[in-house]
Amino acid sequence: MIVLNSVLPAFIIIALGYFLKRRGIIKDETDSFINNLAYYLVLPCMIFAAIYKTPFKEIFNPGAVAGLYLAVLVVFGIAVLISPALPQKKRGVFATSSFRSNIAYIGFPIAYSLYGQAGLGKISVITGFMA
Repeated sequence: MIVLNSVLPAFIIIALGYFLKRRGIIKDETDSFINNLAYYLVLPCMIFAAIYKTPFKEIFNPGAVAGLYLAVLVVFGIAVLISPALPQKKRGVFATSSFRSNIAYIGFPIAYSLYGQAGLGKISVITGFMA
């Protein structure tokens, strides 16, 4: 139940945004502005505050960083092996999207909801190695 209570709000907000966009309540200009505001201002401030407020020794885990690199390499390798079965124009997008994630929009809020400031600090530091 804890996981559902932590994950559900993120997906409800995504569904609400999708619904409002489909209904024409949110226009393209507003959508672009909100995305830029969230990605370039709100998320960096939230990440900075989480890292700043938590001792670095508590949020840095070399094993987690190594595990993340290994997981990304395995998934990317599988995507590269699968991509020849796709049409030529879609191979690059498929391979790139297997490497990149929605951690900023989905992972950070869920980590914060589940583990608080320290959890957000940990995931922020770990994903900083993937940027």
